[in-house]
Amino acid sequence: MLAQTRRRYAPIRLLSIEAEGFSYFPRQEVILHEGITAGVGENGSGKTTFNNMIRLIFGALKFDNGHSLRTFFEREDVFEIYVLGRFDNSLQWAYNMRPFEPIGKKQDIVTVICRLTLNDPNVKRDYYINDGEFDLEKDLKQTLRWLEVEQFHKQFQEVGISKALIRSFSLSQGNTEEVLKKDEEGLGSYLLDICGEQERIEEFNNIK
Repeated sequence: MLAQTRRRYAPIRLLSIEAEGFSYFPRQEVILHEGITAGVGENGSGKTTFNNMIRLIFGALKFDNGHSLRTFFEREDVFEIYVLGRFDNSLQWAYNMRPFEPIGKKQDIVTVICRLTLNDPNVKRDYYINDGEFDLEKDLKQTLRWLEVEQFHKQFQEVGISKALIRSFSLSQGNTEEVLKKDEEGLGSYLLDICGEQERIEEFNNIK
């Protein structure tokens, strides 16, 4: 994932995903290749489930196949879900900085933890950004300062993950044909929505 220009940000690479209690996905750590990682499998094998876990790690607000935070609670005995994303935070010599250095993270690994808490029918989502590895069994016993979604977005923006990129994680897969069918006005609105500018335009029109 490339950072913004002028070398203000160092490139960010997601190393692995781990989940506890997410849908029917078994507890395991999935290692991502440093180049391209492809998910291959039959329908129902968990490709969309895995994609939605990545969406959670990057703070997406929408999910594939009509899923919501509530539908991730598939098992009756699960009331908390944890999704962990481990990022490379080693020193990038070309940028003379670590990717998460702008928010004070100095270890070679940074772990982003997304916590979903079920209080039926509502689900609360919050985040913690840990400087280093994070062990669910041990480190959850500590007092942690969890971030609301908006606070988490702001932290990610500090390291170069823009609002537009966060919104792009909310796009549904397999909609290329629908995009190609849009006229100029429709395509413009679509791009504005991804960049977060459509809301500002609508607010301005309402004020007028």
